[in-house]
Amino acid sequence: MIVASFIGLSLDLPLVGVSIQDTSTTWPRLREAGSIGISALAAEHAGINRQLAGPADKRFDGVSWTADGTAVLIDGSTATFTTRLVEEITTGDHTLAVLKVLDAASYAEQTPLVFHNSEFRPAFR
Repeated sequence: MIVASFIGLSLDLPLVGVSIQDTSTTWPRLREAGSIGISALAAEHAGINRQLAGPADKRFDGVSWTADGTAVLIDGSTATFTTRLVEEITTGDHTLAVLKVLDAASYAEQTPLVFHNSEFRPAFR
């Protein structure tokens, strides 16, 4: 699933937050998982970002990924996080999921993919 926003919340107890639309049909299943994967997509993922937000039965067709427990991490990402749900906070028509970071990796050689001006594009380097 693609989230509306991703933020760092705390370093001393590593916590991150993701904003999830209340109409998500994926979140009810993810919240029950032992671990949840977060992947910061790279420019090379520009062609699959909409697919990842689409129907669950086709979401990972042709997408290279790795499992870390129950967490799914997209290969080639700029960063990956294996997390566990700590708390959910209602914020209007979204839910802020507070997640404890269990493991993290960064891949500086990858160019980040950003959403700007209503489209996905590579970040400037």
